Amino acid sequence: MKAKRKIASILAAGTLFLASCSSMFYPKANALDQIRQGMSQDEVTKLLGKPDFRRIDYGLEEWEYSKLFSPLDSDYTTVIVRFEHGELVYMDSFHAADREPQLPPAPVVQEPVAVVPVQPAYPDAMPDRLFRDFHRKVKSEMFKDDQLQLIQAGVEHKLFTCRQCAEMMSLFTFDDDKMQVLRLFAPRLVDKENYETIVREIDSMFTQDDAKKLLGIPTR
Repeated sequence: MKAKRKIASILAAGTLFLASCSSMFYPKANALDQIRQGMSQDEVTKLLGKPDFRRIDYGLEEWEYSKLFSPLDSDYTTVIVRFEHGELVYMDSFHAADREPQLPPAPVVQEPVAVVPVQPAYPDAMPDRLFRDFHRKVKSEMFKDDQLQLIQAGVEHKLFTCRQCAEMMSLFTFDDDKMQVLRLFAPRLVDKENYETIVREIDSMFTQDDAKKLLGIPTR
């Protein structure tokens, strides 16, 4: 009987220890859902704790976290928040493994075949190879304003497809920033009939209507 009581006490203590460890080392599971634009640094710290890394540049400050949001998680979540004059203006979160470069598959040796050149669907638009370089340069910029300036300079005297515009918009989290990108691309789109590709990148229905108006698409 004494042995059973001892085992029960050990199990209860272990449960209490795990619970205390969970509250000590892991933020709340819904902490990311509570983060809102305009929050102060103190409010973010209460939700996520002190950052693992900080970057500061002319009034802008970026914090980076690497968190396990549950003892059951097998992969760390990277969280990046950006403040402008002390207020949160940007947040991004992702699993590190999702952004690790994938190794190309082993080449398969095949018999040579005749290659017939395929004309691009929109020959006037920027070739995908050049667009990938453009997209990569914008993505490598740390701050939103630098990204937008690079886009503004890169779209001059060039034409693009709606798909390319949507890919560039996807680099930004908030609809207002995505609309800034769209305003730069809109006069240079060669296939506005494919506007739905762009609209799907926008969360708010009201902002979706604004995007359609900007593209000259009738709305209800």
